Amino acid sequence: MTYDVFAEGAWEALGVATSSHEQLWGLGTFDRWNLNQDEGILRFKKPGLVVEAPAQILGSYSTTSGTWLWAWDNETIEPAMAKDAEKVRAYGAKHGYERLTTAQWEGTEEEAWEVSAVAMRITVASGVYRGPAGPGRLFISFGEVKIIGAEP
Repeated sequence: MTYDVFAEGAWEALGVATSSHEQLWGLGTFDRWNLNQDEGILRFKKPGLVVEAPAQILGSYSTTSGTWLWAWDNETIEPAMAKDAEKVRAYGAKHGYERLTTAQWEGTEEEAWEVSAVAMRITVASGVYRGPAGPGRLFISFGEVKIIGAEP
């Protein structure tokens, strides 16, 4: 299967997953988010509600330089938080998908979303969140979501 065909299916799956998360627990409506690399937990918070999920960092996109950097090549990412990105890299090497094995490349934010969708498909994640991080965007995959309720 070509990368483009694989990515197209992944993009569709990400759309379905994102719609489901928006409807079920309000993805995109939270005031705050944080990711604790030591715990590996992504948290969304708004008054009266906290939602959390196990997470992995896929990569980052710089809006300044227009470049994507995979988590497996980013020294600020804890190795335990880049395990899924490493799985994606191995999959890319096995199938000859250069976009998944090149540490950093120039592209658009839409292309960053695309490789994140591909990563979600490969690792069977529940969804992907793009968190603002200064002049960049951090792309995070997450697993099963837990609704905690009111903020502790």
